[in-house]
Amino acid sequence: MTKLSVIVVNYNSGPCLASCLDTVLGDANVTEVVVVDNASADDSMRAAQARMQNSPERLQWVQLETNTGFARAANRGVEHTHGGLLLFLNPDAQLQAGALQNALSSLHCTRGVGLVGAWVVDAQGHEQRGTRRRLPTLMNASVTFLGLGFLERWWPKCQSINLGWQAVPTDNQVVEAVSGAFMLMPRKAFVEIGGFDPGYFLHCEDLDLFWRLRQAGYAIVLAVHAKVTHEQGVPSRSVPLRVHFHKHRSMARFFLRHDMARGRRLVTLILLGLLWLRYCLALPWVVVRALVNR
Repeated sequence: MTKLSVIVVNYNSGPCLASCLDTVLGDANVTEVVVVDNASADDSMRAAQARMQNSPERLQWVQLETNTGFARAANRGVEHTHGGLLLFLNPDAQLQAGALQNALSSLHCTRGVGLVGAWVVDAQGHEQRGTRRRLPTLMNASVTFLGLGFLERWWPKCQSINLGWQAVPTDNQVVEAVSGAFMLMPRKAFVEIGGFDPGYFLHCEDLDLFWRLRQAGYAIVLAVHAKVTHEQGVPSRSVPLRVHFHKHRSMARFFLRHDMARGRRLVTLILLGLLWLRYCLALPWVVVRALVNR
């Protein structure tokens, strides 16, 4: 049996971290768990360590002195693992019964699978946005930014990034991108493509990983029977302005790296201008929400 290593990158996740580790360590498929803390300011690590003190043989804690961003922290976590399979799991995600076993089975359902994603739902059991999606392109990103994705039902060329409007699949589905809350992949594939790009601080590092996997000839599979509950955005709530900036910066990096490479220089620059305009227009609302939630 191939050993499975779970990497959890933590940043101000509060009680979610301990709950996440409960579900992970309760699964017999898991060989080891590495928690990498990105210099959290809350007590999430201390609380989780106190709760998990009876599982030291399968659990490692890596404490970083500064917040290096998700990509660097995840790569650092892999350095501390030994398994042939890697699972990157968000600290605000919880495995439902049988989720990991279904995901592991799905890893071998299609030839050349490089990554398996889970059917990610919110606390009410509804499919979460981003569970199944397309990789961003100039066209579908523009459609998504303009809120015109609903037109795809009648006008197929008007494609958005998200596929949540489509009927729920009854079996595994090959997709371009899945939710970054749960990413299961062979170590071989991870190493082959060079891991996460550390140039992404937050957001889009998963999309970049998916893009490079597909370029290397790997398939990405959505395991619809591997269900994961995700309380989206918990670590981000403590630093909303920083998250708002890095979300747009990362998307700009993604287009510069991938659409520029396709020779779409002029259109890419126009889209990037619109992207940063969107950032500026949304910034006042982000500030207001941050002040209200204090």
